[in-house]
Amino acid sequence: MKLEKIKSRYYHMGWYTPKNFIRNIKVFIRGFKYNIQRKKYGVSSVDCWNFDTYLNKVLYNGLQIYKKDANCYPGHMTAEEWDNILSEMIHLSNELLKEDSEESNKLYDIYCKSNKDEDGEAWLKSVNNFELHKKLYRKRLFDLLYEYSEYLWW
Repeated sequence: MKLEKIKSRYYHMGWYTPKNFIRNIKVFIRGFKYNIQRKKYGVSSVDCWNFDTYLNKVLYNGLQIYKKDANCYPGHMTAEEWDNILSEMIHLSNELLKEDSEESNKLYDIYCKSNKDEDGEAWLKSVNNFELHKKLYRKRLFDLLYEYSEYLWW
């Protein structure tokens, strides 16, 4: 089981050169502040910059841990059906975490090398298809969460 890392980006960026000593201190204080916010409220202000990705990471991690640790299932279905539903939710949240498709990246490289209009159209189609798939994945995931949210407890 591979969980997504949820971290505040400023704290984990690494130290700058010794010339920037003041900047090092500011980065450390900012990261410390974000970690306190996350412990106190469950989310930090830096997470809100990309809130959809943060929520997808939390859902992905939570569903994986729930599937591994839960020992019950809804009474109107079998354990295998419940396991399949949880697996589908995990798969959908994992797909939403993917930034871009490999096909789109390959087509973009071809487009940059050739500068032909046909390659540009193919790349735009792949980007539009990827965005459409993300919308469909998001809709399906939230439909499943809406339908089975009352059963997501131990």
